[in-house]
Amino acid sequence: MLYFRPLVTSSFLSKKTTSEQRIKLFKEIERFIFICFRLSRAFSSYRNSEFYGYARELRNDKISIEQIIKEIRLNMDEWIFPNKENNRINESNFKNYLERLFKNGKGYYAWNGLRYLLYEYEMSLVRERGSKKIDWELFVKNEKDKVSIEHIFPQTPNLDEWEPFKNLSEDDLKFFQGSLGNLVPLSQNINSSLQNDSFENKKKAKLDDKGHKIREGYDNGSHSEIEVSKYNDWTPNTIEERGIKLLSFMEERWNFKFKDREVKKELLFLEFNREE
Repeated sequence: MLYFRPLVTSSFLSKKTTSEQRIKLFKEIERFIFICFRLSRAFSSYRNSEFYGYARELRNDKISIEQIIKEIRLNMDEWIFPNKENNRINESNFKNYLERLFKNGKGYYAWNGLRYLLYEYEMSLVRERGSKKIDWELFVKNEKDKVSIEHIFPQTPNLDEWEPFKNLSEDDLKFFQGSLGNLVPLSQNINSSLQNDSFENKKKAKLDDKGHKIREGYDNGSHSEIEVSKYNDWTPNTIEERGIKLLSFMEERWNFKFKDREVKKELLFLEFNREE
């Protein structure tokens, strides 16, 4: 958020602030932004006056980085963390927001935290396996008729090639298409017309009539794609399983907890839709 710029600037101007302290502060600011604005859907001005105050005090060496970090954590209101002792988050605002996105037919694909989450998950796999395959600047760049996040089960499928989804209603299909576990970051942007193959064909490179490669297969793509390629089949249960995995990563990466597995399932909007 823009109003953190004075605080970031002050951390460089403060003669008492070390590089290690500055990094701790930046990590805390990043966590605050993700939890408050991407998940809890706080207004863009949420607690901005307090952060401006911290910036002035830090610039004049009247407050320490440790004190600011403590205040940042304390200032996440009870509507975000009803029980701060166990880092349990109140997911209701996020769920209500997602419900609107699903009603609009997009689901998680329209969430403004999606690219950041998928990129951070990809980077966690890079740290395990090496070889960075996604460049952030290219990943967030918008190009006409090109996509960098793919619906694994496509938005316009040939259901004869997607047998596990064949008996679902049109409304149910949209929920599976937009659910978190069905979205994967691509190592290279592709034309949107190349998204509608079967799962088995998506796992392998696609060639044109002359034998030229026109898209990478999942088995040679980003680490996230490679992980997806190891599934034998892509089913409604697989989408739920991978969605739970990504929400669990979210908990670990930003140091908070959803209530339980059932809450995570509700946030994927799969069981919720079929119960209506």
